[in-house]
Formats: sequence, C-alpha cells, structure tokens
Amino acid sequence: MSLLTNKQSKKIWNSVLGKLELRIPRPSFNTWLKETKGVSFDSDLFFVSVPDAFTASYLEERMLGILENEISDILKKEVKLNFIVDGQKHNPTENTSIEESIPLNPTTVVSVKKDSGLNPKYTFKDFIVGDSNELAYKGAQAVSQKIGVAFNPLLLYSGVGLGKTHLLHAIGNSAQKRGYNCFYTTCEEFTNKYISAIQNGSTETFRDFYRSVDILLLDDIQFLIGKEQTQEGFFHTFNSLYMKNSQIVIASDRPISSLKVLEPRIVSRFSGGLVADIQVPKLETRIAILKSKARNANYIIPNEVIEYIANNIKSNIRELEGSLNRILAWFQFKDEDISLDSVK
Repeated sequence: MSLLTNKQSKKIWNSVLGKLELRIPRPSFNTWLKETKGVSFDSDLFFVSVPDAFTASYLEERMLGILENEISDILKKEVKLNFIVDGQKHNPTENTSIEESIPLNPTTVVSVKKDSGLNPKYTFKDFIVGDSNELAYKGAQAVSQKIGVAFNPLLLYSGVGLGKTHLLHAIGNSAQKRGYNCFYTTCEEFTNKYISAIQNGSTETFRDFYRSVDILLLDDIQFLIGKEQTQEGFFHTFNSLYMKNSQIVIASDRPISSLKVLEPRIVSRFSGGLVADIQVPKLETRIAILKSKARNANYIIPNEVIEYIANNIKSNIRELEGSLNRILAWFQFKDEDISLDSVK
C-alpha cells in the first residue's frame, strides 16, 4: 500500500494537468480540469477533488481514459481515479479496504456524489421576517414542506441584497434534511455548463444531471435574457421537472413584467405558480436584522448604535450587514466598547 500525503498528491496531479494543458483545447481545460486538485493516493486508487458533480460526471464519461493513462505513466503503475466533489469529507484509510474502493468495472469511477451547491448558513431560522418579505417567506416555507405541490414554480424577485438568495438556500437546506435531492445554481453557471456540454458533446449528461433533482433552485434568471439557445435548454429542463412534480424555485432581480424579453412560453410557465416580491425592509425590520446578526456574532451592541446604522442604511440588507461587520471588526481590533459617538 502506498499512501501519499495531500501535498505529494497535489504535486503529482499538477504534473498531469501540466501535460494535458498542452494537449487539449484551452476552453476545455479551463472548464473541466483547471479547478481539479489531487487529494490522496492509496494503493492503486488516486483521489481527485472536483468543484461539482456535473464536472465529476463529465470527467468520468469523457476524459477518464486519458487522465488515468497520464497519471499511470507518471506513477509507473496502473492507477484508477476516484472523483470527489469539493468540500466532502474524505479519509481513504477509514473503514475502507482497497477491495471495496476499486470498482468492479475498471472503466467506472466510484463515489461520484451530487453536490447540492447549498450554503448551510442560510436557513429559515436566520431569516428575519417583516412586512416587506412576508409573502416570499411564507411561500418559500410552503414550498419546502410540500415539494412540487404548494406553488410550482415559485418565483422570488427583488433588488440586490434583499434576501431572495437566502430563501433559495433555506428551501434547499430544509428539504435536504428530509432526504430530498436539491440543487442550487446561478443562471450564469447553468449557461456556462450548457455551452460547455454543447461544445464537448455531453448534452445528455447535462440533461440527466439537472433533470434528476427533486428541487431545482435557480438564481438570477435574468441572466438568460438574450441567450436563446440556453433558454431552449432551460425550457425543456423546466418542463421535464414540472411534469414529474419536481419543485422549481427561481429568483430574479426584476418582476415578470420586465422579463418579457425572455421567450413568452418561459414567462408563461413562471406566471403559473406563485410570484412573490421582496421590498426594501422597514426600519423595524432593519433593526431586527442587525440585532440578530450581532447576537449571532456574540456581541452586545447598544440600541442607539443599532438604530443609528438602521436609519442610515435603508436600501440593502447586504450593505446593512456589511456596515455592522466593519464596526465589529474595528472595535475588536481597537479592544474598546462600542458607543454611538465612536461609531459616528
């Protein structure tokens, strides 16, 4: 058994990437290989970290042979690859024999797991509800409890930094705990993967990946504007999920009336569910948000300081939180109590 350190594994894999960078088209290398990393090498099995499950599926189906040939050539022995989605825990020596690790079919990679794309810190518990976002919040909660039944699709729209992305992740995190297969992505990422799939002849893998989920959480739908071919791919993905009662949740920075430049059949599908907007939060909600963030950071901030920040930043929750974080960081470095005079 040969167990290499993480540092050694990275160095070996970088050698593989260096050789392949000279042999395959630059767009293909940047899309599928640039973000991969060597993790470990245990006996004849080399573990490689990839950014998402779609990349893992593509490498398994389209590039496995050339990758295994290159790394076998470098290590002077026959080596099999195992792709692991970035962020998942991996211990090649824990409760796993080499017989269990090597697939029965030598052309198949084992342990390719679907990465949800969800951020666990965004939950319903941490979402502050007020008049400005109550409908969106209740709609999101209903969707997370009754997948494909309550409101399908659910479209959330608001300006920048008002909480729609938080709700998308909260829906996914809530449903995932009950065993549902959820996937969050931005429309920009969806578009880039779709274009790469067309260029590399892997559209079937792309379709299977996105159409296999129970809940698709798609952010920034306005990014599809002007991308007719991607709209076509999205429309068929949407229909496939809808017909099998999978849940679709979409976020936009503008209302449906401003999305008319999308294909009418797509806009029509959006209108068939629940459309909920999130408005700029009122003063009371802004104060509640700041108090919640301070409490989560284990800081006690005087009420007059909280109210001062809330009165001066009105349009964007993200800016509100950013201002609070800067104040907390400043006083942490200064090692003094927070006061209204010092904040001003």
